[in-house]
Amino acid sequence: MKKKHTALTISLIIFACLAVLALLCWLWPASGVRVGNLELKWPTLSEVLGTPNDTLVADADTLEIDLLSDTIESVPAPIALSEPQPEPELEQKPESEPKPQRAEQPTITIDTTDFEKSVTSLNYLAAALQQADSVPVRVVYYGDSQIEGDRMTMSVRRALQKAYGGGGVGLLPLHQTVSSRTVIQTLKLSDIAQSTGSGPRRYMAFGPKSARRDSKVYGPMAQCAVMDDSLQHGSERALWTAYAQKKKNTESYFNRVRVLAAPTIAVSVHNAQKIGAGLYALKDSSTAVTVSLNGKGDVYGICLETNHGITVDNVPMRGCAGTIFTSINPKELRDYYRLTNTRLIILQYGGNVVPYTKTTKQVNSYIERVRAQIRFLKKLAPETDFVFVGPSDMVDKSGTDVHTHPAVPAIDASLAKMCAEEGVLYYSLFHAMGGSGAMQAWKTRGWAGSDLVHFTRQGADKAGDMLALWLIDRLKMDDQQPPANNQ
Repeated sequence: MKKKHTALTISLIIFACLAVLALLCWLWPASGVRVGNLELKWPTLSEVLGTPNDTLVADADTLEIDLLSDTIESVPAPIALSEPQPEPELEQKPESEPKPQRAEQPTITIDTTDFEKSVTSLNYLAAALQQADSVPVRVVYYGDSQIEGDRMTMSVRRALQKAYGGGGVGLLPLHQTVSSRTVIQTLKLSDIAQSTGSGPRRYMAFGPKSARRDSKVYGPMAQCAVMDDSLQHGSERALWTAYAQKKKNTESYFNRVRVLAAPTIAVSVHNAQKIGAGLYALKDSSTAVTVSLNGKGDVYGICLETNHGITVDNVPMRGCAGTIFTSINPKELRDYYRLTNTRLIILQYGGNVVPYTKTTKQVNSYIERVRAQIRFLKKLAPETDFVFVGPSDMVDKSGTDVHTHPAVPAIDASLAKMCAEEGVLYYSLFHAMGGSGAMQAWKTRGWAGSDLVHFTRQGADKAGDMLALWLIDRLKMDDQQPPANNQ
């Protein structure tokens, strides 16, 4: 006679199984376990439980702020410089949480001086655009998740290409893990289509430390894909395709393809002729391209561009605070800027440090780290203009009321001051939105999400449109003279 299991016994068995699975989630290495050519992965507890991973948070690998509290004064209310406009989006959670804060809530002092008029305009970019009909010009737009998926950058690119000519979306990774608003990419490894969660092994200068490499060789996108069968089976034979989401926009059409890859990889661009190192000319202007790559080595990106006008690269770094450039091999960056005639570099960071910034000391620590990045990049690109885009308004929900996080105006003002000191143009997205409380106003217009942190798609478009208009107004200024020293 078979023994019947009681409800209690069945429940105990289920709970025991769940406990074992939870233990595996906790103990299993984040990088996985490799058995020969097979890599075994196991989800983390946060992934299983659906812990939100899209809030604005500092990347623990790229941000190390001194969290010691100090005595500081109250925060004055910021002054709105314009009516509410575009909204920026926020970052993802880091692999590990920042150091815990003390219980008290010290406030932050802010220098409200207007530094806008102390900086020159876009001299190098303006001069280069005068010859853009024959010598194409590059803009490299680095940022956090606010520009991920070509958000904001898309609007800037379209406005500049409409005004000065050019086409293409610029630099793209071999394997796109986040869908883009402008281009659709596919990747096959040994004829097997790769999902966003699969693909070749990647190394990144940002994100989890497990993605770093000792050589610091990441390429201009601060990430690279490695074609190596020992790391990912079948990855030494890749077929990459890209085509425009829509055919009516400036970035949809291109006639040049630039492949940034190790010389050990054989590259073939369909319906194109090689005209230089890694550069291919299409027979006609096109909205789609297929690239075959065979061999073992790094792939740093594939660029869709034109032989005239302006191209704008979108280089998002999810969860990054913008302090990772000094961890990249400088030769790679210098060579890329020279090769592509880069005349403007945009840096959009700051939002990821807001939730963990409680004191003036922490603000100053972050500012000095950003200053070091700017000086590093200016040495690599001495004939390039720089624009720093600060954080958007962000709501602090830690108390009973809803208000702008006190770190936002403090970081915004400190970034403006530092940029003026370093000869860099600063664009205050916080003030462009309308200053303190702007994110709530944007939500009523459908430009911000219910979390009062992220932009909606319409909000990202508006933020990008505002930035684009500001840039073009700067380019139209008549008193542009090359700066005496941009080192």
